[in-house]
Amino acid sequence: MRLAGTDWAGSPARHEAGTPNVVGAVTLAAACWQVASLPAGAVAAHEGALLRRLSGGLEGIGGVRPLRLWPDEADRIGVVSFTVDGWPAALVAQYLSAEHGIGVRDGRFCAHPLLARLNPAGTAVRASLGLGSRADDVDRLITALTALADHGPAWTYAGAEQDYVPLPDPRAPPGWLTAAADSPVSPCSGK
Repeated sequence: MRLAGTDWAGSPARHEAGTPNVVGAVTLAAACWQVASLPAGAVAAHEGALLRRLSGGLEGIGGVRPLRLWPDEADRIGVVSFTVDGWPAALVAQYLSAEHGIGVRDGRFCAHPLLARLNPAGTAVRASLGLGSRADDVDRLITALTALADHGPAWTYAGAEQDYVPLPDPRAPPGWLTAAADSPVSPCSGK
């Protein structure tokens, strides 16, 4: 930069906004090196064991229906879609998150015709397993789904038009939010 003008960088650097995420890039590289140092087949074995645990657990819960194209898929990845009789997929996902701290995805997963064929409601819940997942995580999901199938949610949830949020939400808001609300200074305006 000069007082009389500016020299612009060439493409593609010219189009990048802000500072590059150097810490993220270094962290990703370290994670890749760590995964690459594992014995051959370790990741697939880990994911396969968790998948068998989850599939077996889901099949043992009355009212839970895993969705599969073929009954004896040989090569599966650690992703299982399912429905729970009597409960919309969006409510199941919200219940798992709010009451059990379990993150899943619900909806049609960019496969609308397939979901419409597999489930008349056209939606499902999807649990994904990976290298960071543990047997305890699978067991917690199975326990939570068993409780839902047997007794329903412990909390009350708003309807679909409000994305099934808990009413009233019994969770305490985070400290930073309550501190900001009590402060006469707005955290965004600086006044």
